[in-house]
Amino acid sequence: MATSLNEQIIKGAGGAVSQDNVLTSNQNMLTEGQAYDKIGNAAGNLMLAKIQQKKQEEEEQRLLDEKNLSEWDDLANKAAKSGQYMNEQEYASLVKQLEKDRLAFIDATSEQKAVLLSGLENRMDNINDLRDFRTNLSSSALDEDGFKNNTEFLNSNVGQSYKSILSGDNQMTQQDGEYGYMIHNPNLQEERLMDLEAINAQIINVNAGSPDFLGVDIEALQKKKEEIENQIYNAQLLPSGDVEFTSVDSLNKTIQEQSFDRQSNNIITEMAQNAMTLGGSVPPGRSMNFNYEQTYSLILNDMVSNGNMRSLWKDKHVGGMSAEKNLYSAIMNQTYSDFGVTREELLEMDPTQDDDGFISDDDAKSIVKDFFLPTNKDMANDYIARYFTNFVQQNFKMGFDNRAESTSGSDNNEDEFIPSR
Repeated sequence: MATSLNEQIIKGAGGAVSQDNVLTSNQNMLTEGQAYDKIGNAAGNLMLAKIQQKKQEEEEQRLLDEKNLSEWDDLANKAAKSGQYMNEQEYASLVKQLEKDRLAFIDATSEQKAVLLSGLENRMDNINDLRDFRTNLSSSALDEDGFKNNTEFLNSNVGQSYKSILSGDNQMTQQDGEYGYMIHNPNLQEERLMDLEAINAQIINVNAGSPDFLGVDIEALQKKKEEIENQIYNAQLLPSGDVEFTSVDSLNKTIQEQSFDRQSNNIITEMAQNAMTLGGSVPPGRSMNFNYEQTYSLILNDMVSNGNMRSLWKDKHVGGMSAEKNLYSAIMNQTYSDFGVTREELLEMDPTQDDDGFISDDDAKSIVKDFFLPTNKDMANDYIARYFTNFVQQNFKMGFDNRAESTSGSDNNEDEFIPSR
C-alpha cells in the first residue's frame, strides 16, 4: 500500500500524461506505488545499515580501548613491582658511556679530570631524575588521582609514546647531556600545515608579480612546497612517527597536566558541602540570598587560576559529567538564535559553514574545541569559574529548600550549574 506521500507523487505523475495513456497509467499505479514503497524501504534499510555499521565501529573501538587500557595497567603494575627504571640495553649503553669516561679520566690533565668529574656528577643527577620519572609514570598510570582514568590521553599517540617507555620499546636517549625519550608531538603536523599555508601565499604573490616578492625563486618555493606536502602525507599515514626528544622535566610536566586535579576537586567539594549547610541555616521567612559574585571571585582566584585547567575542563568533577561534555550537551541541537546570533552573523561565523540555523554535532564539536584555545584563556577561565560557582549555588539552594521548616520541594538538576547564556 503506497504511503500518502507516494500517492501524491503518483497522482502528480499521472496528471502529466496524455489522455490516451490515462488507462495505462491508472492500471500501473499500484505497481508504481509499490515501487516507491520499495525505494522508501531501501532508504530505510540503508539508514539502518549505517546505524548498525556505526555501532559496530564504536564497539570495535571500545574493545581496542579496553585492550590498550589493560596493557597500560599490566605494564604499570610490572614496572612498579620490579623497581627497575632501565632495561638491559639501557644499562649496557650507560655502562659503555661510563667506561669511556673512565678511560679518558686515566690520561686526563687535572683540568680535564675536573670537567669529567663535573660531567659525571651531572650524569648522576640526570639518572636520578630519570629514575624518579619512571616511578612517577608507573604510579600515575595506576592512581585514580593520576591519569589512570584519562582515556583520552592513554589512547592518544602521545600516550602510546609513554606506554612504550614502560614496555621498553621506547628506550632512553641523550641530548645535550640530558636524558629523555622520543615522544610524539602533534604540533609538528600543525607546524607543517602552517608552513604550507605560508608557502602557498608566497607562491601566489610571486605569480601575481607583487613588488615585495620580486626576485624570489619560484622553483625553490615549489620544491619546498612539495617536500612539506610529502611530510604531511607521511605524518597522516604514520602519525606515531612524529616524535622528538623530550626531557625528563617536560615528561613529568605532561604527567602532571594529564592527571586528575584532586586539590581543586577537594576545594569545590568543601565549598559545596558548606554552601548546603549555609543554605539550610537560613532562618524561616528569610529569602535565599546566595552571594554569587563573591563565590565566583573566590573560585576564580583560589581554584581556577591555580588549578589544572585540562582536568577542570575534561575530568568529571561534579554532576557526573565533565565541564566540556556539559557545554557540548547544552549547545547541541540548539539554534544559533537561541544564543542571540543573527542570521547575518551566522553566515559569517558558523564553524561548519551550514546556514540552517541549527547547531549540529559538527558545529558543537567545533565550538567546544575552539572554546579552549590558548587565545580564549580569559573566556575559558570565566566559564569554568561560573560553572563551578553555579554548582555551589545549586547546593546552597538544596540546603535552603530542604530546611526542616520548608514546605517546598527541592528542584535538583545536575545540569543546573551550566553557565547561563
